[in-house]
Amino acid sequence: MGFDKSNWKNVQTICKSSVTMGMIGDGNEMSPSPELNDKIQEEEKKLTPEAIAELIEVTFVNAILQIASGYVDVLKLFIVAVKSAYEMDLEVKLTEADGDEKGLIEYLDECPVQSAKRPLLPEEETLRLEWINLIYLTLNILLSKNKYDEPMLSPAFDDRAQEAYGSFCNFVIHAKVSKDVPLSELSLDDILSEDENLLKFVGSDPMKKALIKHAMRLVYMTLVVIDEERRCFEEGGQGSPPARPYIPGAF
Repeated sequence: MGFDKSNWKNVQTICKSSVTMGMIGDGNEMSPSPELNDKIQEEEKKLTPEAIAELIEVTFVNAILQIASGYVDVLKLFIVAVKSAYEMDLEVKLTEADGDEKGLIEYLDECPVQSAKRPLLPEEETLRLEWINLIYLTLNILLSKNKYDEPMLSPAFDDRAQEAYGSFCNFVIHAKVSKDVPLSELSLDDILSEDENLLKFVGSDPMKKALIKHAMRLVYMTLVVIDEERRCFEEGGQGSPPARPYIPGAF
């Protein structure tokens, strides 16, 4: 099944917002004109849970493909889409006590778009769920530390994510927010030495270690997205552009 053109404007809205915020482009973007800013805000008001689910579906598949090439632009759009679900107070996964309200995973399950040209494999759905939970957990931690600018509700997500990744996320957040450590200098071994449970999970399995490295990048890039939004709204898009990701073999 191809891309559903009926929600293409929502993708364009996210892309326009991201370009304006310096998420994609050449890093020289200026602050938006009042007319463009009003238009973007008006379009964002039209976002629905179904549209957000489609954005997450599309950007997740393409982010995985792009990461392999060393780029993170689409990963940032995935983060923006998940963050939009968080701000809409969409719970990640429903429990029996949640009544008839749908959770984000249900909207994703009902999404008619298949960017991979096939249904996601169970392991791909599991990875997507892990990424969503990690972003929700990161936003929750920032909210609890008053690092998140706008007051908002704290939607529920998988409790297992808090137990499995709480210390891990706190380590990455502290390194980025308090010490401004570049992603390239973050040591996975240092993180594992601080988290006994995570160390036991990874063990000597190279695949699990690779998954945790991707999780570290995801949490870090979530913080980068929030910083770039703040730079846009507080500094009018001025100042030094965000550093470009290192691309192996490019230099």
